[in-house]
Amino acid sequence: MSLSIRTFGWVQNPSSFSNLKKTVQIFDNKSEHYLELKNKLVDEVIFFDLSN
Repeated sequence: MSLSIRTFGWVQNPSSFSNLKKTVQIFDNKSEHYLELKNKLVDEVIFFDLSN
């Protein structure tokens, strides 16, 4: 398999273990990162148009 062929989906920087841990924590509903996303970041970063 050539390195130029890539699959679609999430691409994670393999040199950053810290980023990989944060990515995995998104799926753990008891993790600190998940709770921060749920309680703070989603509302502040993602715009939901609720007027419809």
